[in-house]
Amino acid sequence: MAINSNSFCVAAKDACEFLLKEAGIVWLLNGACFIVCTIGVLLISCTTGFLTYEVIRNNERWTSPTSPNHVQHPEFLAVLVTIIAAFVAYSFMVIFDHTADTLLYAYAWNKAHGHNTVGKYATSTLVALTGYKPIEKPGQGGGQTSTGGWFATFFGTSTGTNTSKDAEEKEALLTKKG
Repeated sequence: MAINSNSFCVAAKDACEFLLKEAGIVWLLNGACFIVCTIGVLLISCTTGFLTYEVIRNNERWTSPTSPNHVQHPEFLAVLVTIIAAFVAYSFMVIFDHTADTLLYAYAWNKAHGHNTVGKYATSTLVALTGYKPIEKPGQGGGQTSTGGWFATFFGTSTGTNTSKDAEEKEALLTKKG
């Protein structure tokens, strides 16, 4: 909906088509995110529970039977803190998972609608990981031409850029394929 300004139903159809077309990479990303999220939740919650247990067990404020803050069963409190920490950690891991899904969708959308602009917007690591290669048009020299000189720098183009190529890439992103 946000990328193309489509209605919900059209956007849902586009998302389903994306899931079918890119099923392998989606499954790979979801599997990796599941592993990272599971490890994150377990590590954060268990560490928090262990530290709580150690602090309660080694501090006289909570171990002394005469203290008003005495904890009779530090194991119960440590388990309770572990459970609460797991809920909090899970909340943050869900945000991580949604961010990864959003980045994958934006990358795939960019690759489908403006293939040669992917190198501008994706990190070099992602480009290398996915094996992205720009598409060269037949008869395209690939050389950069100078247009506009120093005056063009005031209007968004600079010496050494190919403005027709930039306009073509922008047009590819603005028009919908299919």
